Amino acid sequence: IGDASIAFDPIASHGIFHALASAESAARAIEAQLTDAPAQRELYRAEMQAVHARYREYLRVTYADVVRYRHEPFWARRAPVMV
Repeated sequence: IGDASIAFDPIASHGIFHALASAESAARAIEAQLTDAPAQRELYRAEMQAVHARYREYLRVTYADVVRYRHEPFWARRAPVMV
């Protein structure tokens, strides 16, 4: 479930943790949906949106720290992330 809902950059990491944590959250939402608690689905969606927002900030900070190789092709391709 993890990288299917949010694709994590391997340099900034968090992919494995998110995959495990979001699977647990999704299982709770599915179970709640089956027991007539549809609000859980919206809570899961909101949780994933919050995770994505925190991750985008972490990603921005990670790439902003790179100054030595900023003009190398690998880092230049990620320039929009660094803004």
